[in-house]
Amino acid sequence: GRVDQLPDVPTLTEAGVPYVFVDGEASIEQLRSVRVLVTPSYEFASVARWKRVAQLAHEGIHVAHGPLMPTLDEQMRSHPFEIPDGGQQITVGTLEDARAIVAGLIERCDLAVPCAVVPAPVEATVHEDASGPRVIFVINPDRTSLDATVEVGGPTVVRDIMTGEELRGSGRLQVAIAPRSCRMLEVVSGAKAAASG
Repeated sequence: GRVDQLPDVPTLTEAGVPYVFVDGEASIEQLRSVRVLVTPSYEFASVARWKRVAQLAHEGIHVAHGPLMPTLDEQMRSHPFEIPDGGQQITVGTLEDARAIVAGLIERCDLAVPCAVVPAPVEATVHEDASGPRVIFVINPDRTSLDATVEVGGPTVVRDIMTGEELRGSGRLQVAIAPRSCRMLEVVSGAKAAASG
């Protein structure tokens, strides 16, 4: 059977796409910094919320919504909801569908994938400022120690903030990580190509 939903968080994480969760009632000002907004939409929706979604699309933010376009307001009355400019209605039936949608969003919206990492379930995220990547977090939620490979896009030197250990790589960093732990790696040099996508 089909499961009608949006790309799930593990699929975004697997692809190395940075994301944040925001409350459905977040103000338009809070959402203006995103490049892509992925939002569930069903038969009914808050009129005020959907107006914010449509306004963001009008301002150039790519809106992916689904599985349905709303037609009813919060009181279940018929309402003419605006289709987001350039929006994309999506439905996910399989894991392959979700992966294809995420890959399409990466390409269509030129999204950076700053620190792809293997093996699963290890995750990596990069924190940056105006000068580029500053810290890479490598997280192991597993019960066993793992050796992770983190894609950094070019020659890179990082220093573990807790241990002082220095790691070097030419496009990839090899990171040993203890069970259920996080390594915080300060970028000493490099990793700029990774952040620019």
